[in-house]
This record gives sequence, C-alpha cells and structure tokens, in this order.
Amino acid sequence: MITKKFTSMTCLSILLLATLSFAQVDLKKERGGYSATFIEKFDVSPGGKLVMKELIGDVTIIGGSSGQVELIQNFFLDVDTEKEAESAFKKYRADVTKQGNTVRVVGPERSRRRYVDISYEVSVPQEFNVDVETMGGEMTLKNLIGEAILETLGGDIEVKDVVGDQEFSTAGGEITANNVE
Repeated sequence: MITKKFTSMTCLSILLLATLSFAQVDLKKERGGYSATFIEKFDVSPGGKLVMKELIGDVTIIGGSSGQVELIQNFFLDVDTEKEAESAFKKYRADVTKQGNTVRVVGPERSRRRYVDISYEVSVPQEFNVDVETMGGEMTLKNLIGEAILETLGGDIEVKDVVGDQEFSTAGGEITANNVE
C-alpha cells in the first residue's frame, strides 16, 4: 500500500515537472524581434486583493463582472533568434501566485532589460482591492470599488470610476483622477 501511494505520488510529481519544464509560449516574429503573450486566470471572490510588486512596465487594471483575476503579460523581445526570445521570456516573466483570495504578481529580477518591453493587463472583479508598485511605467485603474494603492517611480497614473480608500504616488509623472470617491 505504501509503495503504491509513493509510486503514484512520484509519477504525478514527475508529470507535473515535465509539464512545467516543457511549457511553450507562442512567440511571433515581428518588428525585428519577437512578441509573446502569457495569460493566467484565477477564480476569486469580490473583496479579494491583487498585489503587484517589483514590476517594470505599464500596468492597466479594469474592474468588471467576472469572478476571476485575468492577468495578461505582453512582451516585446528585441532579439534575433527564437531561442533568445524563449530565454528572455522565461527570465523576465513575472511570478504569479494565488493564496486564498489574494493574487500576487512579483516582477522578475531587477537587472537592466534593454531588449525586453513588458506590459500588464489585468481584469479583476469590480469589488476588489489593489496594491500595485512599479519601478517604471504608466498605470491605469478603472471601474473599481475597493482600496486602491498605486505607486510608480516613473510614469503617469490615470484613475477613473473608482470608489474607496485610495493612495496614488508617482516620482516622475502626472496623476489624473476622474469620477473618484
């Protein structure tokens, strides 16, 4: 009995590792480089939280009627070969996890990324809380009821149709707020 259980768990672990190791991203050759889109979806309940930290790139968050957080990471990789593009994608893709009703997105290592441009598009339930910090990039937040903390070291912040406790800061950009309570 113990042997069967151990064997089943070992096989399942190997299968999971193999699946993760061979996960492919659809790379498209364009504009002298490669583009890639990576989409992840998580079931959540209203009142949950999205935490995004250590990102470089534009972030757009829109509240809606879905019971999911959908994160789309868009990449443009200014490299010559598909192999270089795959390597850069793996290196610079954000780490995304879900624990309880919180989705956490943590950016990749902070090394300089001259040849990689990343943007993040996120859909959340309308009643949701967000805490987002970028080291550079524009931020847009629309149609949300909940706590909103947005901080960028370089870029504009645009907020529209947001109700709840809010804190916005930028070290190098403008803050525009419309229909905010």
